[in-house]
Order: sequence, then C-alpha cells, then structure tokens
Amino acid sequence: MHVFQCEDSIDGILTAVYDAWASRLGHKNIRISCLPNEDIALFCDYITVNTDYGKSQKVSHTLITRLGAHFYETICRAAMADGSTESMNGEETNMYNYCKANLDGDRSLWGWNIEFNEGGSQTVLIGYQEAGNLVYDEFYGAPTDTMTSKSGTLEAMLDEAIVRIISGQMSVDEYDSVIESWKAAGGEQIIQEVNDWYQTR
Repeated sequence: MHVFQCEDSIDGILTAVYDAWASRLGHKNIRISCLPNEDIALFCDYITVNTDYGKSQKVSHTLITRLGAHFYETICRAAMADGSTESMNGEETNMYNYCKANLDGDRSLWGWNIEFNEGGSQTVLIGYQEAGNLVYDEFYGAPTDTMTSKSGTLEAMLDEAIVRIISGQMSVDEYDSVIESWKAAGGEQIIQEVNDWYQTR
C-alpha cells in the first residue's frame, strides 16, 4: 500500500489527489492520509506530499468541470462547517474570517460576505457553471500579431461601450453593433488567429 501523506488543508489534500493520480499506482494500491499521522502500518510505502497550489488548482478545475461547481463548493464548505479553520489554507481562512466578522457586525467587510458567503456572487458564478454558461478562456499562447498591434484600441471600444451602458447613455441592445465594430476593427482577425493557434497547440 502506498500512502500519500499531505498537509491537512484543502490545497494539501487536492495536491495529494493529484500526486496519487499521477503515480499510476492504481486506486486499490493507494491511500491519502493527512499529517500528522500517528497510525503507521507495516509494509506501507509513505510518500510525503508537498502542497502545490498549481496541482491543487488543476484538481479543483477537474472537479468543477466534471462534477459541477456545486459539488466543489460543498467540499470547501464542509471544511468550514464546524467553524474550525485548521484544515484551511491562508486564503480560505481569511475569507472565512472576513465573512464571519461581517456577520458579527463589522460593516466594513460587507463585500467579502456578499461575494463569498452562501448566496453570494460566487453562487451566481456556480449557477453559470452548472447551466453550462461559463466558458473558460483556453488561449494561453503569446499575444498574436493583431493583439499586439490593436488590442489597446479594441479593449477601449468595449470598455467605453460598457461604461456608456452602465451610465445609461447607451442601450444594452446596441451592444451587438459595438461587437460588430470591434470585429471589423481587428477583433475578427484575433478570433481567427486564436482559433489557428488552438488547432496547432
């Protein structure tokens, strides 16, 4: 039996999941255990897992994509359910503490509570994910030629339109025509370049 020993945190556990999967030792031959582990068994190979945020994020992304953001959120909430922050990393602990402080009366932390607590804006994103309406940007290449020469102008076009819609100077219905102008000014070329990159990555 191969035992992957990890830090008792969400990132630590998800890193162990990644390392156990990458080991290709087979599900029946592996186990994950959080440190400190006092139950040492004979004939087991103990493998120390160093928490790796990148690996943790890959597992998180896979869980959200394959099982849904609600499932992933449930895992994270389970760590917070008893009010203990021992199994959380620094970022998770801060979010929990800020939300709790707001609920306890600190009005200066309202933004954290509105975003990260139950029913917050993150829930909206989870709804988008579960409905299949959240699309991740899969382009991670170097800027294309048209991006380099025209992205400043193109981004300004969209930013200006959004500001005008928010301020009531322009109707939301007019945004489609802004997109057409954006495409004509170089956006269509960027789309083509990114699609060409995607086919050869």
